[in-house]
Amino acid sequence: MASIHVTDSNKYRVVYDVYITDNSTGKKKRVQKQDTFETELKAKDFKLDIEYQTKKGTLKLSEKMTMAELFEKWLPLYARKKWKGRTYDTNVGLIRNHILPYFGETDIDKIRSYDVEVFIDSLTQKKIKGFVTQNKSESEIPYLSSTTAKTIYQLLKVILNKAVEWGVISANPVLCEAPKKLRPKNKQVWSFDDWYNAMDDVQDKQLKLALLLGFTCSLRPSEIVGIRWKDVDFENNRVNIETTIQRYSLESIELLPGREIIHIFPEKSKETKSRLVLKDTKNEDSKRYILMTKQLWRDLLERRTFVDINKAYYKEQYHDYDLVFSLDNGDPIEEHLLRKRFNKWKKSTKLEIPNIQFSHIRHSSSTFKMKESGGDIKSVIADTGHSTPDVLLKHYAQSNDRDRMELIHKMEERLDKREQNNGADPSYVVDNALGAKMLSDIFVLIKKNPHIEEQVMSILGNNN
Repeated sequence: MASIHVTDSNKYRVVYDVYITDNSTGKKKRVQKQDTFETELKAKDFKLDIEYQTKKGTLKLSEKMTMAELFEKWLPLYARKKWKGRTYDTNVGLIRNHILPYFGETDIDKIRSYDVEVFIDSLTQKKIKGFVTQNKSESEIPYLSSTTAKTIYQLLKVILNKAVEWGVISANPVLCEAPKKLRPKNKQVWSFDDWYNAMDDVQDKQLKLALLLGFTCSLRPSEIVGIRWKDVDFENNRVNIETTIQRYSLESIELLPGREIIHIFPEKSKETKSRLVLKDTKNEDSKRYILMTKQLWRDLLERRTFVDINKAYYKEQYHDYDLVFSLDNGDPIEEHLLRKRFNKWKKSTKLEIPNIQFSHIRHSSSTFKMKESGGDIKSVIADTGHSTPDVLLKHYAQSNDRDRMELIHKMEERLDKREQNNGADPSYVVDNALGAKMLSDIFVLIKKNPHIEEQVMSILGNNN
């Protein structure tokens, strides 16, 4: 049975007996435990819960364990089944940078729902850290994104679920709602003309080839640097996308099965705690082939000639990994090096075009192809390698003000034309082919940009 005692500080302590399982011997022993609450009501609720679990035989706890100890036991068992290298590094980084500094030394059975809720709330007021904050003032450093906060919440819940399963605690204290994922702002994208002008302005040959692959083929940066010459089929004008290059921590390489890893590149410094790896694409849907434009065919052939010249110059000092993108001696190029070159070009160019990130070239490509194909999602997905249309429409293909105004003007022109041809009240007499296409365009536009619905209805109203 459990009992309630009032403390000297006018709090309410619940004293109860539990059966503890010794993790080393597996034997059970009876131990008295106690938990303190601010109000009598909470203490009574806890007492009833303890007595109910004792009666049902579900209150069987193991020896005390801190969050840090639980994490070390949980990580290898969970990660080997669920994660690949980059996911491992990202999630372990979040746990070590956010969850463990807050809960690491706390006994698991001492963590309450209130503690979790306070922790989750603190994430919304926490600023990011790391190299991205270098040379930025305090006011310029952003807060953790809602996506990051939600991922941390999910990781904490998964870890504590395992604690329940192992009998370390009787219930998971993560009961609060997950942080709401805010709708991301539309990323800036390039139009076809923006990209074409950039291509004409860039002098770095490899960067220019990367921009060409990113826009015409909708490739991810890691896919661009992972293309091998064996994947380039000049005869059939296609490039097979089967590998990427990413950086994995040594910890993840040693712990995880690494079935996706094809080759681990040697590191110049022995002190480096990570390695570049050539690996399979993100998922099976990402494995695909892309068709070459004439310019891409010519530029790849020119790049191949340049590589052959480097091989002849460096001879046995050339490191032949069969990579299209490489340093002069054949060593692999990381995607961050392409970003660095791209940012350097942006600072030097005099072009007046949107200031996009290197990864947004793929977004620009998806948006352009969706528009030019008339919404042919299947064809666009064949290039982008997305697993579902939802991912493409939600995160990549987006409209901009120029596209929106163009669609509005087209609608006005068609309505005006019908009015001239058919007399009064023409707005409901619509040609089947043109009308269906127009309404389809309007539906897609409103779905992506709900805030323009009033503008669309206003134009329709003016034509009634």
